[in-house]
Amino acid sequence: MPITNSLLKSYESKIVEIQNIDAQYLLFKCERPKNFNFNSGQYASIEINDDIGTCEFLYSIASSSEETNFLEFCIQVNTQSRASTFWRKLKIGELLRINNLGGTEMITDYSHPIVMIAGGSGIAPFRAIIHDLFIYKKTSGSENITLIYGVKKSSAMPYQKEFKDIEKQFSNNLKLILSSEEVQDNTISKGNLITAIETNITNLDKKSEFYICGSLNMIQTVKDKLIEHKIPSKQIFHEY
Repeated sequence: MPITNSLLKSYESKIVEIQNIDAQYLLFKCERPKNFNFNSGQYASIEINDDIGTCEFLYSIASSSEETNFLEFCIQVNTQSRASTFWRKLKIGELLRINNLGGTEMITDYSHPIVMIAGGSGIAPFRAIIHDLFIYKKTSGSENITLIYGVKKSSAMPYQKEFKDIEKQFSNNLKLILSSEEVQDNTISKGNLITAIETNITNLDKKSEFYICGSLNMIQTVKDKLIEHKIPSKQIFHEY
């Protein structure tokens, strides 16, 4: 359902918690500004200030819209990019400036099976949606969701335990397929996302809607693989 864009002005948000996931990802919790309204699955434009100047990067919000106290962001920081350098330097108590809100409510119809496919920090919007359904009890009890999630190192998989706990509690509604190119956990399959899709595609309902989130290259590769397996393009959606 469309919402009124609350971001007619910039918002400052104080960082209250930073979790380091094996030096690959940082999970930031920051105070949710007053009157900051969004739908789970949307992204925010965050201002970055450094020695070069000021610019903005887009990040999906990883927390549910039902979470009133804070916003959460999952940031990949294992590169030497400008954005990664900025995020690695941030400390608890510092302020983030949020200048814009984009995207739409990603999934609105659960009358058919849903397959979520995420790579790395692309898990953020799906995590927000899963929290909507299963943490904040917006589930109808009839949802059929499969989450296919891949990272390079299993020790650096954001929200891994959280997802497993939710799957255990809602085993009739949520199925996890976790994969990693470097495996240190026997509950995670070895291989990349394409391997995971190839291994499990015959077990997925072909009437499912497929939602993909990750890098541009990852999205295109996954989309091509699904089409190769006769999934109609009209059933494939993606978020950059």
